[in-house]
Amino acid sequence: MLPIRLGLASRSSSVQLRDLVSVAAAIGVQIERDLKPIWNVSATISAISDPDAIPLGVWPVYVVDDTGFDGAEGLHLTDDKQPYALVTGGRTWSLTASHECIEMLVDPSGNRLVSSAAVAVKGGVIIDLPDEKFEYLVEPADPSEDQDNAYMIDGVVVSDFYTPRYYDPSVSSGARYSFSGKITAPRQVLPGGYLSWRNPVLGRMQQLNWLDQVAGPRIANIPGRPSARGRSTLRGFVDQHMKTYERLSDLPPEAPTSTRQQSRSLWLARATALRSSAFTMARIPSGLAAATPIAAQAALDANLDTLKASGGTKAYVGWHFQNDWITTRRAVIVLAPVSEVQVVRSRLPTSFGDVPVDVRPDPRPQLSAPGTAFLFASAASGTVREELAVPDFPGEVLLQGDAGSPGLLAARRQKPIVQYTPPPGYSLEAREYDVTLTLHISPEQGWAELGPFIRATQSSLVIGMYEFTAPHIDRAVTETLGSTGNLTLTLDSPGEQPGKREQTVEDTETDLENGLQTRLQFAWALSGLGKESVAKAFPSAYHIKVAVRDSSAFWLSSGNFNSSNQPNLDPTDQKALAQAFERADRDWHVICECPELATIFEAYLRNDYAEAARAAQNATAAAGLAAGTPSVAPQSPLDAIQMAVRSPKRFFPPKVVAGKIRIKPLLTPDDYRRPILDLIKSTENRFYMQTQYIHTIAADDDTGDIKHMELITAVADLIKRGIDVRLITSEYQTRPWIEKLQDAGIDAANFLRIQKNVHNKGMIVDSKTCVISSQNWSGEGTGTNRDAGLIIYSAEASRYFEEIFLHDWVNLARPQSLL
Repeated sequence: MLPIRLGLASRSSSVQLRDLVSVAAAIGVQIERDLKPIWNVSATISAISDPDAIPLGVWPVYVVDDTGFDGAEGLHLTDDKQPYALVTGGRTWSLTASHECIEMLVDPSGNRLVSSAAVAVKGGVIIDLPDEKFEYLVEPADPSEDQDNAYMIDGVVVSDFYTPRYYDPSVSSGARYSFSGKITAPRQVLPGGYLSWRNPVLGRMQQLNWLDQVAGPRIANIPGRPSARGRSTLRGFVDQHMKTYERLSDLPPEAPTSTRQQSRSLWLARATALRSSAFTMARIPSGLAAATPIAAQAALDANLDTLKASGGTKAYVGWHFQNDWITTRRAVIVLAPVSEVQVVRSRLPTSFGDVPVDVRPDPRPQLSAPGTAFLFASAASGTVREELAVPDFPGEVLLQGDAGSPGLLAARRQKPIVQYTPPPGYSLEAREYDVTLTLHISPEQGWAELGPFIRATQSSLVIGMYEFTAPHIDRAVTETLGSTGNLTLTLDSPGEQPGKREQTVEDTETDLENGLQTRLQFAWALSGLGKESVAKAFPSAYHIKVAVRDSSAFWLSSGNFNSSNQPNLDPTDQKALAQAFERADRDWHVICECPELATIFEAYLRNDYAEAARAAQNATAAAGLAAGTPSVAPQSPLDAIQMAVRSPKRFFPPKVVAGKIRIKPLLTPDDYRRPILDLIKSTENRFYMQTQYIHTIAADDDTGDIKHMELITAVADLIKRGIDVRLITSEYQTRPWIEKLQDAGIDAANFLRIQKNVHNKGMIVDSKTCVISSQNWSGEGTGTNRDAGLIIYSAEASRYFEEIFLHDWVNLARPQSLL
């Protein structure tokens, strides 16, 4: 006999196709391994991508947001008596889906009755009435349907069910009454379960249910007659009148089954991702394939006249992209104004001999200048934020336009330089601290944890911040400090597109000054690109994100005080969380309760404030003019890998880790490259990094005792050694920067993925050490700007972030390897 075919289809906004696939696989195992030998039923189950296209012969199980009439979750029949089921979407919808699949297979009609000894409740105990008989409705998953009796298959929670021996007249030695074994006698109902029957004497349906732990089991008469039902089956009739059952499809996060499922799923996610990596790594050759740029450069040089006549702006030797992702094949790259890309492409051949020709939008921010068709701002001009900088390539040729803006460069250089000096007497050495760490991430938990941290302030907040434009954080700080608290704030003033944020940093400064008055100590940070700064101690950015509360605890993050980093949303609202991923950033945060560490960071922040305040007092007229020189307004990168924002598979609650933990404070320009280089080189098995971008730097510009490129080379060496390396960057890792990364020896084709809205700067090494920081991987980010971070030598903390990283790697980051 051919097996029955079941299909899972979703009409729920919270259940995606990949969810259907994983649940169908688990229920398929349950049917074949567990149900078939016991009930002698044979079936297959699959995920259906289109709920409006159900294949012939398939009995569908629809996952919906609202079951519609009468809360009709469960089995139904069409007018043609074809069975289908409705399941409400939620955190544990697989439990209800498994329940319905089992009962649909055992009784597709919903009307099957089995005669056995009657039952009664006496003194709160269920007893048999052997001289009487009831006709029991066959619902194998109902008597033990409580979440405590569920079990898991590959991290998917599924329903327990009883066996045909459930209807035996009496207990038999060795008999199995339910799959889990928790039902130990015929007609037993466990707490949270129920059993329905037709009483032939009364001629009506009744039900024994145990829904109240205190009241115990009870027997209820079901009103009406089945012949008057509107649901077409006995099961439907019973369900229609008995609406008091727990919503097992959407158990709360704190429910035992929810926490057990989450724990199991996270463990499996890590294990399966690592297992997949083992197979992938086996197929990737050691290091990059031998690819010399000599032939490609010769092709470029031999076709200069053709290139200059094309209307492009710049040509260089890079890497060929296929299916919107980098390959290991060299190519001649031609940049063109975004509006002219198709025209330039039509004027050029697809290749010069064996060397492909790729035409792309010129990603450099474009300036306007009299009499100049194309004037582009470069990173060297000092007018572009680092995420918008565009690299130079050896042997590149400018086809038209200008590589920089001398006027802006000259204006930027007017800023006087303040020599940075750290506060004396503080050590940044790694050592054990007695700490309580609250680890959390954005967008799901950023403001949910930052808000209470701010509101717990008793006397003082000391903050160093790159951007502060979120009105809800602005209000929280002002309201918390009230009429007695003090705020010390050093704030950068980077250039932004008008209207990008709800308010400007200048608006925030005004609000805080009006609200706190003399209790506010405020200074514009000494950053090279700060609109308001009158001098610079840090070449481009005061990029730190640290807040110290009452000299006893601090919040440290990769994310700013912006709504994109700390969205004001309810972390229990699953729909809002999913929508937040379309616009909000992925950031990692830590709240550290430790007076010793808090005192260190507070000292550095107060020192930054003092230097900035002193510079403002000593500002000259020329410096004031320099402060008003605008930087190029940021824009979306033109040459980003084209990707849609993907939906998360799950959301992650905070994790508290406490005890004596070895921690290394990180501060640039004080001490970052050496400890991070040592950490990378110490990797034995796994190195995972999620960061906004990884930018290379020319050898002549790479200064310091430890060079920036030594960090990138160390990661490339891990790949050569066969270490499991995974790199996730944001869309600001544009094609030129992906190419530069591959030029530096990192096989980007196979070890890099792009994830929209990544603002994180985190690392995990060997599942035992993690880094939370604000340092972007650029020359200034790892070397000379002001940034802060922590190296946390804790397996418990590292596993928390590793689970999140692997979730993002599998579910949010793309593209995957072409292998």
